[in-house]
Amino acid sequence: MSKLNIFKKDWLDIVFEGRNKSYGAYQLRATNPTVTTFSLIGGIAFFTLAVFSPKIFGELG
Repeated sequence: MSKLNIFKKDWLDIVFEGRNKSYGAYQLRATNPTVTTFSLIGGIAFFTLAVFSPKIFGELG
């Protein structure tokens, strides 16, 4: 049984072979891991700030 990683660029090139790569879906799928990681880190930071900001500002003022 072969291991198939559908998130690799090779798989993306196979899926979009002979298709219009400039349409937008190719770029979205190619940059998906980066955007997902950035969004996850941003969401965690926002949630942490939202939860702890009352305590932080309560001690300051």
